[in-house]
Amino acid sequence: MATNYSRLIALAVTLGSLPCARAFVPADPVTLLSAKAASRGSSTAATMAQHVDGLLLNSASLAFQDQYAISFGLNGMGNTLGASIVDTKSGPLGGGLYYMRRDLRSQTPTSLLLGDYARLEERAGLALFTKFSDQFAMGINGKYGYQKSSVAGIRNGNAFNGDLSFAVAATPEFNIAFSALNLIDDKTGLNPRTYIFGAEIRAASALAVSGQIMSVSASDLAPNFNLPKPDALAWSLGAAYRIANFDIRTGYLQSGAWDRQVISAGLGYGDKKFSVDYAFQYEQKSSQQFHGVSVSGYL
Repeated sequence: MATNYSRLIALAVTLGSLPCARAFVPADPVTLLSAKAASRGSSTAATMAQHVDGLLLNSASLAFQDQYAISFGLNGMGNTLGASIVDTKSGPLGGGLYYMRRDLRSQTPTSLLLGDYARLEERAGLALFTKFSDQFAMGINGKYGYQKSSVAGIRNGNAFNGDLSFAVAATPEFNIAFSALNLIDDKTGLNPRTYIFGAEIRAASALAVSGQIMSVSASDLAPNFNLPKPDALAWSLGAAYRIANFDIRTGYLQSGAWDRQVISAGLGYGDKKFSVDYAFQYEQKSSQQFHGVSVSGYL
């Protein structure tokens, strides 16, 4: 009997000494945004003139444009390469396509906002949106994501998902928007379920001020994933001031569940044919600096 007890004790000690599988942190959805949105603290869900960012945050907001846009960009947060096409002028039903590639295989990301594990990501999406009146629009998104993991605790995987969004042009100077992102359960960690409410006011003909609240549903995270502050709301503020064809932008992001703060600024030039935008971001806790650029052409 004593021998059996000794074996049980030895087994318990051995199991207790084994390393526990740790929970990984997924990436914040706003780290995919282009220079135009990033420079405003990622607060542009209700901004009607955002193209690839509208596809990611609130596709309904794009329905208020009358434009054909092609965009390319490099986001310094994770060196994300992206391209998009948005058509809001061919008919009452608008549409958009995007593709993004983020390569974080060489080393573990230095910013927790990007997640804390090495991997390669590829993403593509299709959005359809329309106006039901001059004030109200709705959009739906279908998306696909692929992840090639470089860590033992996370498998390679792919997943389909979808978004639903609404936008209201309450007055010529004031917009509001709501988005429910990633409504399908995702086991890869690529697409945490996210709810966004945003607003923008044009305080003067040349000045736009925007704000946004974002909630990530920690209870819907994929297995093996967790967040530093799972119940915290994210919020952000941003502003853009236009002088002739130049835009000066600034913003602040409190990332909520990721417990990070980001100060941002940027410059842009744009006319009826094209625009070029640059963003600078500084994450306070890690002292990391990020740069992004994007180029768009319009018809």
